Amino acid sequence: MNTQQLECFIQVAENLNFARAARNLHITQPAVSRQIHALESELGARLFDRTTRTVSLTPIGNSFLADAGDILNRMKYAAVKVQHNYRESVPILSIGCYDAVDLTVLPILFGKLREIVPDIRPDVHIVPHKYILDRLMEGNLDMMLGFEEGMPVCGGIGYRELVQLKCCCVVPMDHRFARKKEIMEEELLKETIVICDSLAVPERVSKVQNRLRPFFAPPSVCYCDRVQIAIALVKSGFGFAVLPELKGNPDPVMASIPIAGTESSSYGLLYRLPAENAVFRKFLAAL
Repeated sequence: MNTQQLECFIQVAENLNFARAARNLHITQPAVSRQIHALESELGARLFDRTTRTVSLTPIGNSFLADAGDILNRMKYAAVKVQHNYRESVPILSIGCYDAVDLTVLPILFGKLREIVPDIRPDVHIVPHKYILDRLMEGNLDMMLGFEEGMPVCGGIGYRELVQLKCCCVVPMDHRFARKKEIMEEELLKETIVICDSLAVPERVSKVQNRLRPFFAPPSVCYCDRVQIAIALVKSGFGFAVLPELKGNPDPVMASIPIAGTESSSYGLLYRLPAENAVFRKFLAAL
């Protein structure tokens, strides 16, 4: 396994297109195909399902994607270390997210991290929900961001709360609801709605969304499976969404109005016990 094989795999996985991957890497498409074939042969597993029209990751390929990024980053850090005659290893903290909206929290965390360990190098991965807990349990991630309600019902997982997020109606800043301090569910029934069926949405928020769903006829509903997509659809005028409060100001043209009578959800860090990474232990102590 070499860096070129990993770079080709990651580019094809991200683009699901061999020609586009080749352009991004500035090599020929046959060269990309050869590298993928060699990697699959070495691993003894098929990473992509290919037809004449489509390319898709196999379950094994999807699982390998985060590992490939981690391996490639560590190889690059190792090369830099040798080139600059570093005597100590670069402190790395691997962090998992399962929706791009989680990335809005990271600048706050990274600011605190750099106070503790100035030369820290974060290794961030967006991992599908069905794989991320396995990666945490297997030790491939030092921590992940998520809701306490999504914690596995088993031992071996620690949790540290960062914030309580209210259940909100999310609308563009120019919407007539945007100036409200609080909103009743009944006020939402004459609007159009964006339904976000994502495992990244905590159960308390999903219950409110599902309670409202039957009151909207099909022409008044737009469906998606990612929080980040829901925010984009709301911003584009397709309706309001029921989501956790938008902390970290991910988009200044969006407003979060708490829905009356609903519960807040705890959002924070999930990590494997015991916490083996010394940098992460310092970070937990500082929090």
